[in-house]
Amino acid sequence: MKYPTSSGNDLSLRIDLLRYVLIVGIVLLHSPPYVPITELAAHPTTFEWTRTFFQSVLFRLSVPILSCISAYLLFSGKTRSYTEILNKKGKTIFVPMLFWNAFAFALLYVAAVATHTPSEVYPFHLGTALDGMLGLTRAPWDYPLNFLRDLLVLLLLTPVLRLLLSRASYLGFALWFVIFFFDFDGPLVGRPDMPVTYALGALAAVRQWDLKRLDRFARPCLVLLFLLCAIMLVNRVADRKWFTIFTPFLIWPATSLVANSAFVKRWAPKLAAASFFIFLFHAFPLKAIATVLGKVPFVPFELAWFLAPALTVGLCHLLFSGLSRLCPRALGWVTGGRIARAAPRAPAAVPVPPTGVASASKQG
Repeated sequence: MKYPTSSGNDLSLRIDLLRYVLIVGIVLLHSPPYVPITELAAHPTTFEWTRTFFQSVLFRLSVPILSCISAYLLFSGKTRSYTEILNKKGKTIFVPMLFWNAFAFALLYVAAVATHTPSEVYPFHLGTALDGMLGLTRAPWDYPLNFLRDLLVLLLLTPVLRLLLSRASYLGFALWFVIFFFDFDGPLVGRPDMPVTYALGALAAVRQWDLKRLDRFARPCLVLLFLLCAIMLVNRVADRKWFTIFTPFLIWPATSLVANSAFVKRWAPKLAAASFFIFLFHAFPLKAIATVLGKVPFVPFELAWFLAPALTVGLCHLLFSGLSRLCPRALGWVTGGRIARAAPRAPAAVPVPPTGVASASKQG
């Protein structure tokens, strides 16, 4: 993917790196069982503190920051018509959401029929099935896709946000903030912080903010981020929205600390290519792997909790790589065009005649 330049390749590397880390964080966040921060034991073990730190604090930032990135990329560069935006996002977001929700529904339905277990998918009701595929009044069948459902709503509101930011950028942002942050939108968007960080990314693009301005404070920003996370953890703070709306200002500068490393330059684009597939697919193997590991007597529960998402991410990479080779068009259709790109082939070497032959031909 081509990114708007705020020193070109450096920006794209940082976006790739951040997107991949946040999506892997979502996989870790979904590792079962989930224990809300308010239900943390009175005297937690080290593992319980660690699990809650990842599940209820740190990686709860993933969706708001991914929303911020999405809006920044959408509002940067060439201005496209509303029809062009809907056409492109229909292919890159709506079609994958519909396919993977239908796939999840089919798995749930087959399991219910095979076990003769009545559930929300069995007996079949078309209205219920479509509701879960579109996420209209209930969670999607592929539960992580709540994010895509809310993102589509925000994309539909693009003309409104563009109008607010183009006429009076900061006043328009403040109006948008009040409407969504304080839930005046009702059930339109599930998370109050997601529309705010989405508008923040759009504002950064419209106002052409210098995205490197805070880089000199990268280390203090990173320290402050973990300090705030620790404070929320210790005090068992469940309402994170005031915290998450400011985290882009802390996390983005921190990416500058590693953006120029050889490892990031080499691997970030390759890893990021698979990130959307990981996001779409991870819920299916994660629970199965966690269940299997839970039945292995020599694998401690604490190890299994970390091992399940690690194996899930590894499996997703293998599948993504294999499907990119075997059926790239089909994979591209269900991932919005995101497939692993083959490395460009080096040009064929031109044979150089021996010196004697070359001399003879010149003389001839």
